[in-house]
Amino acid sequence: TTAYLKAFPERGRIRESSGNSALDVVEMYSWNLANFLDLLASQKFTRETSGAEVRIHRLAIDAQQGDMAPIVRQVVKRFPADWAIPYHGIGIKGHKMGIETGSRKPTAVYEDTQNLEANTCRWYYRFYVQSRLYELNADVNAWKDFLFQRLETPAGQSGSFQLFKAPPFQHELFAAQVCGSEKPMIVEVEGKRRNQWNAIPGIDNEFLDCMAGCCAVASLERCVYRPAKVHSISGEAPSGHQKTFRERLEERKKKGEQRWE
Repeated sequence: TTAYLKAFPERGRIRESSGNSALDVVEMYSWNLANFLDLLASQKFTRETSGAEVRIHRLAIDAQQGDMAPIVRQVVKRFPADWAIPYHGIGIKGHKMGIETGSRKPTAVYEDTQNLEANTCRWYYRFYVQSRLYELNADVNAWKDFLFQRLETPAGQSGSFQLFKAPPFQHELFAAQVCGSEKPMIVEVEGKRRNQWNAIPGIDNEFLDCMAGCCAVASLERCVYRPAKVHSISGEAPSGHQKTFRERLEERKKKGEQRWE
């Protein structure tokens, strides 16, 4: 509010003269969000491992918070196409287990059609006529499962996540919100069992939701987790091993599936 009134002092004068203490919340939120995105778009980050400078290539903003949804869509349109996108987390609804078992929409791009190495579907990217925007919809339960598998992987091994250097209090906050804010509960729908992550009352879960969303956006950008190959003593892959990229590609060619570009 302070920054907004500093940028638009006339809003404060109008408020004082009218005796109305309320501000235009939509206008204020829109202005603050746009300025924050401008800051992120221009900011450079330094990799701790290589020292290389990088920028944000894709940014997803939660557009599922009631009155904030139209504000997010309005602000996103001010930026280059697809740099900032509205994001929706999808849970388990009724008889549906998630995106993978739901009916597919012809106007959407799905994880397993864009990424030939994906053996499941945890997001779809769809164009909405009403908003005139592409929006990302992600299976939050599946991505939280994936996230905790990565966090449980020992450092240095294939698929492990490592935290950036930060003061202890920041890591303490991260641990509380990621590892202590939700609990998985096994649910069964149509004979299939999977985790449904439920919030623990009184604990914020913003970091957990953001990390799950980051995993989905990374997958949208074609980042792929490749498990380390396991070989038998003879040097040959054991039976039941995961299919290779080439094997999946040949299978999908036979089925007539096309890769989306």
